[in-house]
Amino acid sequence: MALERTVVEAGARLEADKARARELLVEARDRGRRIPVAVFHEDITGDPNLRERQQFTKVQKAALERVGREAFFCSVEAAVTDRHSEGQPIAFLISKARETGGVGADDESWELLSWTSPITSGLMGSDIGKTVEFRRSPRQTTIFEVKTRCGYGAILPTAQTIRFENDQESVEFADEQTLESLLSGIPAGEPTEAGGRVDVPAPAGRAFEVDRNFGLHEIIAEADAQQRFAMHLPLNANVLIEGPPGSGKTSLALMRVPCLLDGQWEQFELDRERDAPFYSESDCRILVVTEQMVQYLKRLRDSLGLNRVRCTTFADVYRKLCRDAGTLSGKQRAGNRALRRLKGGPGALEAAWAGFRLHAETLWERQREVWVQRMVEAGGPETESLALTVDRWIRRLAAHEFSLQPVRGVSLSNDLAGWLQREKDRREERESGDLGADTGLGELAGVVRRLARAFADRAGWTAQMLLTPEFERLEREWAAELGTEAVEAALDQWEEMATGSPASFDEADLAISGWLALKVFTTSEGRGFRMGAAEPTFRHLVVDEAQDLTHAHAATLPWLLDEGGTMTVVGDLRQVLHEGGGLRDWGVLDVLKPERREFDINYRQSRQLGSFVRGLYQELYGETPRWRANALRGGPAPRVVVEPRAARLAEVIAAEIREARRAIPDATVALVFDGPVKKDRLRRLQRRLEAELEGDMVDVHLTGTRDGQRHLEKTDCVHILPVTQTKGLEFPVVILADLYDRFSGPAARMPPDRRNRLYVAASRAEQWLSMVLRAEPHLGCLASLKAE
Repeated sequence: MALERTVVEAGARLEADKARARELLVEARDRGRRIPVAVFHEDITGDPNLRERQQFTKVQKAALERVGREAFFCSVEAAVTDRHSEGQPIAFLISKARETGGVGADDESWELLSWTSPITSGLMGSDIGKTVEFRRSPRQTTIFEVKTRCGYGAILPTAQTIRFENDQESVEFADEQTLESLLSGIPAGEPTEAGGRVDVPAPAGRAFEVDRNFGLHEIIAEADAQQRFAMHLPLNANVLIEGPPGSGKTSLALMRVPCLLDGQWEQFELDRERDAPFYSESDCRILVVTEQMVQYLKRLRDSLGLNRVRCTTFADVYRKLCRDAGTLSGKQRAGNRALRRLKGGPGALEAAWAGFRLHAETLWERQREVWVQRMVEAGGPETESLALTVDRWIRRLAAHEFSLQPVRGVSLSNDLAGWLQREKDRREERESGDLGADTGLGELAGVVRRLARAFADRAGWTAQMLLTPEFERLEREWAAELGTEAVEAALDQWEEMATGSPASFDEADLAISGWLALKVFTTSEGRGFRMGAAEPTFRHLVVDEAQDLTHAHAATLPWLLDEGGTMTVVGDLRQVLHEGGGLRDWGVLDVLKPERREFDINYRQSRQLGSFVRGLYQELYGETPRWRANALRGGPAPRVVVEPRAARLAEVIAAEIREARRAIPDATVALVFDGPVKKDRLRRLQRRLEAELEGDMVDVHLTGTRDGQRHLEKTDCVHILPVTQTKGLEFPVVILADLYDRFSGPAARMPPDRRNRLYVAASRAEQWLSMVLRAEPHLGCLASLKAE
């Protein structure tokens, strides 16, 4: 019978794969011992590429050690056809290690691949019998026909989570013992019709249901074909990954980094012995909007062996840009909601650009003679020609219309740096190489730097911006939406922050000023003005929670990349939490021409929670979600409790915590709230919960305090935190405490950002969700839970 034959083949395949795994152990151990790892400094050896090659050998050796511990999680048998062979059988073993060190059989009957190898996307994702065409290099195309495939959660010392597929059947076993028990009931030899029927147990489920150590490497094995394809898109492609909460989009975005690092040698035809890599860890960066995500993403990064890839906020990048360019000064403080709307919208950049143009033109007209005199004093009479350079730049600037795209032709640094270089060359020629040729150029460069910063002075261009037609149009648009009084108050604060004493700025000012610094101080070659803005040197950027970017953030993305650099952008437009910022659509990213991929399964939550969040989505937004709940994980249904009395909230919440922890022992609990809550009220809530849970020995922490991020890393406790700090995070248990009765009403009365916050809060839970409301719910999905 076909099923019996499949079981027998699975047993034979397992024994063969374990034999190969033992070979890998020996080969990896011996290969690792032979790899020399020494650190030489390039200034000693004179070889600028040696450090990169030494770093590669370190990664290779560490990866071979991992091969020795966990050989592989998937194997595929195929027939290979290329210019060297026709239908030659080969077995591929796909390792959890990033680098496999060239481990393989001498007779080429099998080959060990890393999961970062581009071919693994096709081998793991194709149906049995399908052909996969893979271009190993521009001169060689190889065709693989997939014969059989087997996946393992672990292969040594005993196999777990085994799934075997061939062209007739597929079977799945929880462990090796289950398979052996089935094999013992099958007669020896080839199964026949008389061999009897074998009952195969139902599939045991995905690895994360039987292995509590589920991590990024298991996500690789569990990823569907669409996700693997996104991981292995061409190296020169920008990628936009959309998906619901828990779809693995952030994890898959990070996995794209090692795929770029490890796949470049093959796709770019680089020689590891001679060539420096195009992508290196130090040239890649992970950017996030909020500080809360940094530590979480660092842990994911480290699990992939990407310790040298820095993870920072956009604010950190902008502070350096603005500091170097002199476009921003003062202390940072928060702006009001209407002000965030004004600065975050698409019209803000157009108004800022108009103000900068007007300020530069007015400044030069009024102070031309003063600056020319300073140049002459610093560099001599011949430097009067520098004034002509500035004049030409002002005329081009005045004629240049607003555009989000990088336009190198109006770069101030291109003109000024070019003039200084020509002057240096002229002096060297005149002085015949005398050391005195640079005399005065250093002081002149200082004058040029001060002139450039005067053009970019935030107080100056902000004051001029308020007078432009572009800003008047922006003001009218927002007054119609927010109300005249709110807009007037926001404008007063904007002007006071820019020109007051002391000056101040907020997050949106950082983004606008950073964008302006890059736009004005970047040369036509794409390099930063060394007397001004910092040089963008990133080869690859991963941008997480991209829906929270303002238009200024989004507009700077192309400027942060070196020529040929790429980007992976991750987001979900339904998770914009701040009414004053965030993107309404992805159109502003079209300048990147990204490959768009949309994930469609919520893997994070149980079937019950995922179905509830789908219904919540439909009620909140009036449309059916394009994603599905995870059908393989079961759990308790979500709960709704109504408690109108504020005095009993702590008691009710504590009861929900106890109930959840009885069902899920030692679970970390996130007590989530929405809206501004004073610290003294939160501390009272914390003390009351501690008193209620005293007998349960549960710690309660406020993550809104200064050391909240440290607390957030702890387990087996209760975290009290706002919805805005949960973005991108997940918790076994989530209890949403509706402290201000913000979520009981109908969806039509909820502002868009509040709907999004309810959606985000409900989707943080992995296994348990309780909602403690202050009033009877109007949303049907909540009312039905209350009725149950």
